[in-house]
Amino acid sequence: MNKITPDHHIHHAFDQELRQLDAVVLKMCDQVTSLLQDAITAVTTGDLELASAVVKRDQEIDELEFLVKEKTVQILALREPKAVDLRWVIAALESASNLERMGDMAKNIAKRVAILTSFAPMDGIAEINRMAHMIIDFMEKIRQSWAEKNSTPALEAWNGDALVDTLFDALFKNLMVVMIHSPRNITQGTHLLFIAKNLERIGDHITNIAESIYYLETGKKIGSTRPKTDDHYRTSIPLSASSASANSASDTRNSEPVAITIPKGTSSAK
Repeated sequence: MNKITPDHHIHHAFDQELRQLDAVVLKMCDQVTSLLQDAITAVTTGDLELASAVVKRDQEIDELEFLVKEKTVQILALREPKAVDLRWVIAALESASNLERMGDMAKNIAKRVAILTSFAPMDGIAEINRMAHMIIDFMEKIRQSWAEKNSTPALEAWNGDALVDTLFDALFKNLMVVMIHSPRNITQGTHLLFIAKNLERIGDHITNIAESIYYLETGKKIGSTRPKTDDHYRTSIPLSASSASANSASDTRNSEPVAITIPKGTSSAK
């Protein structure tokens, strides 16, 4: 189909309003990506000052979402958009709502840094960092898709989210093994699980935005359910035995690494 651009209206002010709406959504994409990057950096480095800054900056994303709502209401009331223009406005509103929730989750991740720094390092951080880099890559694809009004990069992120799910499932199972065999790791392990779950939920919001972009471009719903992994393609992501017990290697004698499924043609690391 022809590239969707805001320059086909008799009233040039309408074109300008759509461009302004676009600019706010893209700014939200940039700020959410930056917020998530800094939140994960704070987790991996124990940087309390950076974590505090992330918590404060989330307010900026909330304000941008409100601005999108204001512009959307104005356009709907004054322009009565139809067809692709209406889909454009609705997609912007839906995307802003998802981006705002993603900002909240990045803030939640940053809030856990203060607790994690009171404990000795624990295996699981590397896997969380791996999930985060994957999600940030998907965020960049979403931004590209929104800027170009081209759903192809967004669909790549939509398809890739299955791997985020499998990484989360494997990390969850392995951290449960760690906490069962070493109860003194329960507090730290629980906070790592909350961080991983926030990342997994951010991935779900990315798929929501991808679906909005696809609907904007085509006027249709993506014609299949979001793919899951294929059991025929398996690998293992074990956590090291040392994390299962700080006292004795015998604590992990009955534990095994959890096998996860990797879709064909999907890179497991950024």
